[in-house]
Amino acid sequence: MPLKFSLPYEDKFYHALAHSLPAGWFFMLYRSVFERRALLVAFLALALLNELLQPLSPYHTFEFGDIVANGVGIGLGWSLASRMRVVLQHMDHFLANSFKA
Repeated sequence: MPLKFSLPYEDKFYHALAHSLPAGWFFMLYRSVFERRALLVAFLALALLNELLQPLSPYHTFEFGDIVANGVGIGLGWSLASRMRVVLQHMDHFLANSFKA
């Protein structure tokens, strides 16, 4: 019999993770403030729409906590993208200067 391991709010963690990864990816791709704000609005609208449409499926239910978790994930994606951009710029600068002849 396999062991089942479950954490409190595990579902909310997965919601946040599922929204933070694509949001962070796209926030890293676009640099202008307008583009990033437009992406933020788009990701928040899609997360809300996704939750509002879930009762139409026989396997999913609507939960307000899921909307909050989605928003937290998008915020994490924004924050991580900002930090990763700085890290990648430093790496680029280091590598460009390391291999100069």
